[in-house]
Amino acid sequence: MGRKASFQGSSKVITAGVVQTVVFTPTDIESAGCVQLMFQLFGNAALPQPFSGIDRVRVRAGGDVIWDTTRAQLQAYQQRWANRFAFNADTDQTFSIPLNFLDAPRGMSGESQDRCQFPPNREIQVEIVTNAGVVGGSAVCGWKQTDVPAEFFLRNYSNVLNLPAGSRNVKYTFAEPGILRGITLPTAGIDRVELYVSDRSAFRLPGSQFSGTVAAITGDMFRQVDFFETGQAAITPATTCKSVDLGIPALAGSSYLLMDTIAGGATPWLGVANEGVLYSIVPLARK
Repeated sequence: MGRKASFQGSSKVITAGVVQTVVFTPTDIESAGCVQLMFQLFGNAALPQPFSGIDRVRVRAGGDVIWDTTRAQLQAYQQRWANRFAFNADTDQTFSIPLNFLDAPRGMSGESQDRCQFPPNREIQVEIVTNAGVVGGSAVCGWKQTDVPAEFFLRNYSNVLNLPAGSRNVKYTFAEPGILRGITLPTAGIDRVELYVSDRSAFRLPGSQFSGTVAAITGDMFRQVDFFETGQAAITPATTCKSVDLGIPALAGSSYLLMDTIAGGATPWLGVANEGVLYSIVPLARK
């Protein structure tokens, strides 16, 4: 078993100061056995092209979206699941989207990690959405492939939570047929957060503003619960990816996020537009 890395030499143009979607299609990427997507960003003669110019990234497998996150949500995912607590900083001119089990033992050829990969026999499409601060230049795509047989593929996608600020016991319901492994949330303005998966409690924890505390500098048990797997959180704005350790799918009608949110202070909950990300793994049918 082994891995190889390669890239497609043609670049995609990025226009300066414009919100745009840069698209890589199946003719640009070798997706069979793909476990990592890599992107190199080029600026111009005067300015580099930093990762901060990217607003969100999206990966499609045929008709299904398997990855859809903001830049901060991607960074939080990288930091939570990478064995080295590593993430692509805003100042980087490269970034990666992992499609394997980042937290599994590395091994000589990535055998444990690569059991999860881009789903076989599907066409890939990657969409990179820039923000208005992007520098004029281009982007090139590369990838890492494995010959380890595929057993799972991941889904890591963001949804608007529609939870207002200054509210008690507000609920976001969801369903996920894959095995739920994690959830990514903004941490500012959380008083209390609970997660139930198929009627089982995954966690019930206070946030940094428990009992109405509005100080900007305080502890946060919601972050601390994964400290030995995540290290010291370093993402700004505050976004954290938490593990869900029940090992079960999230059934409709009995899976939900329950929160108390804060409206005032230095770091309030931003309101109904806040997004959350569900991370799950989907077993592939065995032959």
